[in-house]
Amino acid sequence: MERKPYSAGAVKFSFWFTEFRKTVQLLSEGKTYADIKKRNEEKNIYSAATKARARQIYSTVTARIKSLDESFYPIFMSSDLSAQKLFALTASLLHDTLFFDFVYELVREKMILGSDVVS
Repeated sequence: MERKPYSAGAVKFSFWFTEFRKTVQLLSEGKTYADIKKRNEEKNIYSAATKARARQIYSTVTARIKSLDESFYPIFMSSDLSAQKLFALTASLLHDTLFFDFVYELVREKMILGSDVVS
C-alpha cells in the first residue's frame, strides 16, 4: 500500500456505498471512467444535490475503485451485500491513509482485546 499524506479534508466524504456499487456495475458492463464521468455530468447518476457534489462523489468513488485491481469487478458483482460493503470499506481504507490508520490503531486493538465497543 502506498502511503499518502494525511488529509483532514477526507472527513467530508461519505461511505457512498450505493454510488460505489453503481460505478463498479457500470465498469463491469464495459463502460470506461470517461463514460461514467460524462454520464454523471449529463444525468446525475448519483442523484447528488448539486453538480459540484456529483463531481465530488464521482472523483472520490472512482479513486477508491482505482485503488483496487479491476479483477475484483466480477467477484464484487456476484457477492452478497455484506461482501460488497467489505470491498467498499477496503477501497476506502486503501484510498484514505488517515482512515486506515484510525481503523488500524483503534479498531484493531479493540478486536484483539475482544471488545465490540469503540470509545
